[in-house]
Amino acid sequence: MAEVSIHPLRIDSLSGLIKAFIDVLRSEPGLDINVGNMSTQVVGESNMVFLMLEKAFSSVAKENECVMTVKVSNACPYSPPDQE
Repeated sequence: MAEVSIHPLRIDSLSGLIKAFIDVLRSEPGLDINVGNMSTQVVGESNMVFLMLEKAFSSVAKENECVMTVKVSNACPYSPPDQE
């Protein structure tokens, strides 16, 4: 599991870049993505998690300055959000 945040720099509108970043993560059906207010949890096989984090970062960083922070754990319990 990884907890990731993307921080756009020197742009007026943050939401478009953040949405684009999350959209890339969601494009991989093998990952469980839980978007929160301050960070996003990415759950799946570790090689796919790392691959998609790199892909998502590269997709937004090629035209924007940004910082990505990531915490990775193999021991944190994960409970998927309730489906309503």
